Amino acid sequence: MRNTWLVGGVAGFVVALGLMRGSSRGVAADAPAPVQKWEYATFEERVNPAYYAWHSPRSKLVWGINFPDFYKEMGGKGDATEAGNAELYNLVGLEGWEYVGVEDFPSSQNRVGAIADNRLHSHVFKRPAR
Repeated sequence: MRNTWLVGGVAGFVVALGLMRGSSRGVAADAPAPVQKWEYATFEERVNPAYYAWHSPRSKLVWGINFPDFYKEMGGKGDATEAGNAELYNLVGLEGWEYVGVEDFPSSQNRVGAIADNRLHSHVFKRPAR
């Protein structure tokens, strides 16, 4: 009786081990998820003095001091005098760019009240690396 239990216990262990090994062959091991690679672009703007620039990998630097002309240079269509940041964001969105956020750089001059802001604003965009 004692030996029967030992043989049965060892046999059960071997069967269980075989089942565990066999099940791992049918299911792929959890591979680490691929890391998403991004590329980034910036749209820089300043109100006074006016300045607009687009920096991105794989494209030429586009800049200007007049927003409608800058928008046209970026590929904007239609009446550029009515274009604003939303139209520009839609334009670059067609190329897969997604708005991430904005970074404001401190002004070299102190301005108060309703006087125009001369800080540089750098709007950051990202898209999956191509």
